[in-house]
Order: sequence, then structure tokens, then C-alpha cells
Amino acid sequence: HAPSLSAPSFVVSSRSSSPPRSSSPPLSYSSALAATTSGEEEAQKLLERARQMRAEIANLEGKSLDQVESEAQSKKKMEQAIQAKAAAERQEMAATKEKLRRSQQQNINLANGQFLAVPETAEDQVRQAKGAIERAFQNGITRQIVRFALLPEDEVLNQNDRQWPGGAQQMYREAAGPMTRNLLQTVRAPTSTDDDGDTSKRDENNMWSQKTNVTSQDVWDFDGSALITALAPNPKDDVQALVLSNTDTKYTKDIEEISNVMGKRLFMLVNPFWRNLDSWGFNILAPNAKKIST
Repeated sequence: HAPSLSAPSFVVSSRSSSPPRSSSPPLSYSSALAATTSGEEEAQKLLERARQMRAEIANLEGKSLDQVESEAQSKKKMEQAIQAKAAAERQEMAATKEKLRRSQQQNINLANGQFLAVPETAEDQVRQAKGAIERAFQNGITRQIVRFALLPEDEVLNQNDRQWPGGAQQMYREAAGPMTRNLLQTVRAPTSTDDDGDTSKRDENNMWSQKTNVTSQDVWDFDGSALITALAPNPKDDVQALVLSNTDTKYTKDIEEISNVMGKRLFMLVNPFWRNLDSWGFNILAPNAKKIST
């Protein structure tokens, strides 16, 4: 007979294999509780030590404890104010650097013809107008019309429907005047040559490197009109702009006279109150005004 194999014996325990639950809190909770208690005690000790030090200082300086604590609070506030001011200055400096970087990059992109950015501020408009004016002047166009979307310096284009309840005077005072002066501070349209005098103050592009002196002369105050002049180091490089002129014969005569005096120099009309010859209509008091404008 083949040997028989004994069946394996299995012992089944009636008890659960999971460990018994403990009635005490978990170790991590106890540790955190102890650490919190220890931290609070340490903080109280530090506060008490600070009070003792202030009391010693008060005793040494012959002051009351309240005086010493008041001085400490004042010093703390002063330090916080200095830190806040320094942080604000750092933030302002960083914003200025970023603005300058974007402006320089935009100028590079425009010069390379990569894209034409839509100007959002008065500063953006002046920057784009400067480039367009100088390119046109280099192509022989000495009589130009510039039209700004008039904006005060602290506003953004299309931010709201800009109204001018003060009429042309307000338009000139808050927008047209400042924008034109800023434009003439930067635009360069030289007609002089090396034979006309000292060229040491010019850059590599034959442009005057120093700022020009910009002056304003009211034409008719109630019209908000003015003649703005950029006086270059060499008078042959002066630039003039007539701002907010209209179809009155006074302006047609002024434009003709200024144009004759300026000769080859750059002369601009900034935001004139007409779009084209058709917008002139017919003035019985000046029947030849439209003809002169051509």
C-alpha cells in the first residue's frame, strides 16, 4: 500500500489579527501639543525679558517705563515706515526699468518693421508720431499735418468717451499743447550741414544730441490755438508747429507767412479743425481761403 499522507492541520484563531486600540492620544498629536505649549512658554519668557530690559533702560535714563515703551513703539513705527518707503522705491524703480525696456523693445521692433503697435497713451502717440515725421522729412516732406487722439497725460485711449466741456481752450491746455511740446522736444529735422558751424553736439545720425528749447506763443486764446517752436542749436534746424488752427482767414494767412519764413525747415499743423478741402465749405468773407489752402 502506498503510504498515506496525513491531512494538514489548520488552527483558526477566534481573535482578530488587528492590534488592540489604544485609549491614549496618538503620539504625533501629543508631540504637537507639547511643542505648542513649549513655544508659548518661550514667547512669554521673551516678553518678560523685554519688559525687564525696558525697565532697566528706564531706570538708567531716569525715565518712566511708559516713556521707554512709547519711544520703542515710535522707533518701531519709524523703522517700518522706512522699510515701506524703501520697498515702494524699489517697486517704482523696477516699474520704470520695465517701462523703459518695453519702450526700447518697441522702438527696435518698429525700426525693424516687425509690427505697428496701437498707441494707448499720449506718450505712445508722441513716440510713433516722432518716427513717422522724421521718416517723412528725410523723404523731402517738409510740410506735414499731425493728428493726435487728444488725451491728458494720465489717461488711456478708449478708456472712456473723452469730453471737452471747456472747448478748444481745454483741448489745448490739457492735451494738444503738452503733446505737441513733448513732440517738438524729441523730433529732429536738420537742414544744416557741416559747413554751417560746430557739429560736435550731434550724434552719429547727424541729429542734435542735446534737448531743444521749446517755446509756445498763443495765436488766439479763445480758439486754443498756438504756435510752438523748437529752437535747435543751429537756427537752420528749428521746427515749428501750429496747433488747433481753423479755416479763419487769420490762420490761412499765418500758415502762408510761416511757411515762407521756414523755407526748407519742418513746419507742421497739429490737429487743425478741418479734415480736407471739402470740409472748408464757402466763407463769404473769405472767398479765396479755400484756394489759398491748396
